[in-house]
Amino acid sequence: MLRHTVPVYLSLPRNAGIPLCHIQEISGHRTLAARERYLGVTEKQKQNAISALDF
Repeated sequence: MLRHTVPVYLSLPRNAGIPLCHIQEISGHRTLAARERYLGVTEKQKQNAISALDF
């Protein structure tokens, strides 16, 4: 359960700035692909990320 909870919690917007490699290490995943399996990215999050690129 913690292996799923920890990466999801650390990836929340309020915890922004935590490097993915740190989340990967803490959760015990060998690859980023394994970590990404547990995270659901919403359309709104994608739009916000793209908007951040606007100059």
